[in-house]
Amino acid sequence: MNKKKDSWTRSHDLAIVYLALAYGTDHVLSNEELDTIISAMEKWREDFEVEDIQEVVMEAMAIFLEGNAGDEVVQSVNILKKILSREEKVQALEDVVKIAKADGIILGSEQNLISILATAWEIKSSMEHLVDANYSQSRPDGWNLFHDIGLMYVVIAHGGDNILDEEEISAMIS
Repeated sequence: MNKKKDSWTRSHDLAIVYLALAYGTDHVLSNEELDTIISAMEKWREDFEVEDIQEVVMEAMAIFLEGNAGDEVVQSVNILKKILSREEKVQALEDVVKIAKADGIILGSEQNLISILATAWEIKSSMEHLVDANYSQSRPDGWNLFHDIGLMYVVIAHGGDNILDEEEISAMIS
């Protein structure tokens, strides 16, 4: 699918942004994240049936996976910046935070993407409290930077081949 075709819509651009957060930050799209994306998109297009929304998400995912994902996300962010009202941008960012929370933890990379999006859309000041509050709530008691680093090591080691072997564990401990 080519994003330039007439069938590409605002919903597709929203789906690209949502998928960048849900999939692009850790290369895993959990059922909870997918359900949250579909639920969020239902609010944007009340005339869409669930099957229509799923199709838009799958088309966006295909574009996300086939092309240069970073360029596709930047293009969608810029398009949405021009066509969404301030209230719609705030709603989209609230959706992004819900998607980030869907799998139970907001990763640092997800928080960074949310912050970048808020800055790009020039609504960072109205979103800082939402992002910061949700990020701190997603951490278990006692969680600190050391835990973040350990989690990052596990994601990197496991993410490449979906295997966490003894050598990787030893390297992380060292």
